[in-house]
Amino acid sequence: MFDEALILKNTSAAVDNCRQMMGEELSGLSVKELQTMETQLEMNLRGIRMKKDQMLMDEIQELSQKGNLLHQENVELVNLTRQENMELCKKVFI
Repeated sequence: MFDEALILKNTSAAVDNCRQMMGEELSGLSVKELQTMETQLEMNLRGIRMKKDQMLMDEIQELSQKGNLLHQENVELVNLTRQENMELCKKVFI
C-alpha cells in the first residue's frame, strides 16, 4: 500500500512538473522556482539544438558522399561513352 501511494505521489509530481514545463500552472511558483525552471529549459533547448545540429551535419556529410559517388559514376560513364564512340568511329571509317 505504501509503494502504491509513493508511486502515485511521484506520478502526480511528474505530471505537475510536465505541465509547468509546458507553461501551465505557473502561478503558484516563486521567482526562484521560475528561474530554476528557465535554466532547465535553456539547458534542455541547448541539448536539443546540439542534437539537431549534429543530425543536420551527419545528413550533409552523407549527401556530400552520395554527391561524390554520383560525380565519380558520371565521370566513368562519360569516359565509357567516349571510348565506345571512338570504337564506333573506327568501325565506320575502317
